[in-house]
Amino acid sequence: MMTASGFPVHFSLVRTTDATVEPLTTTEAKLFLRVDSSDDNDLIDALVKAARQKVENDTNLALTTQTWSLSLDVAPTGGAPIVVPIAPLATVTSITQYAADDTSSVVSTDVYRVDTASKPGRIVLQENQSWPSGLRPQTALVVVFTAGHGATSASIPAALVTAVRLLVAHWYANREAVAIGGFNAVNVPLAYDALVAPYKVAS
Repeated sequence: MMTASGFPVHFSLVRTTDATVEPLTTTEAKLFLRVDSSDDNDLIDALVKAARQKVENDTNLALTTQTWSLSLDVAPTGGAPIVVPIAPLATVTSITQYAADDTSSVVSTDVYRVDTASKPGRIVLQENQSWPSGLRPQTALVVVFTAGHGATSASIPAALVTAVRLLVAHWYANREAVAIGGFNAVNVPLAYDALVAPYKVAS
C-alpha cells in the first residue's frame, strides 16, 4: 500500500466475514453446466465459491458484501488519506488507534469522512483534522470496513458473473491442469482475462 505522498505503508488485510451470497446459485450453475443430477451439488457449490474468490483476488474486488479488517503499522502523514485496498468500499465501521502503551480507543468520526465514490475507496481527513500520533510501531490503526457491490448477486457486474461461470465450467470439465496438442497447461478459459481486466483495482 502507498500513501498519497508516495511512501509505502506496511499493512495487513484480513477478511473477517466472507460473502454469504455467491454469484451463482447451485441451480444457476447446474443450468450453465447442463447438469441434471444432484450428485455433484457440493462440488459445484465449491467451484462457484473458488471461482468467486479467484475473481476477487485477481481484481481486488469484493463481489458481494463482506467485512474486512485493515491494519496499518503507521498512520498516514501529511494529511494523506487511508486508501482501502478492497473495492467497492461500502462503509467504514470503525477505526481503532493503539497507543504506545497498547491502550486502544476509537477514532471519532468527526476526524474523517469516507469516500466510497473512488475506486479504491478512501478515508479522508476532515478540514483542520489530523491522524493520531504517538502510536505503537505495529498495528497502530485498525480499520474495520465492509466492501462489495451489494447483498445480492444481481448487484454484481454481468461480466464478472460470466467470468465466474467460465471458471466453474472449465474446472468442472477439467479436474486438473489441461494440456491440449502439446501446448502449455491451460488453467483458465481464454476469455477470462478479457472479462475481468476492466474491473481490476490497483492495490
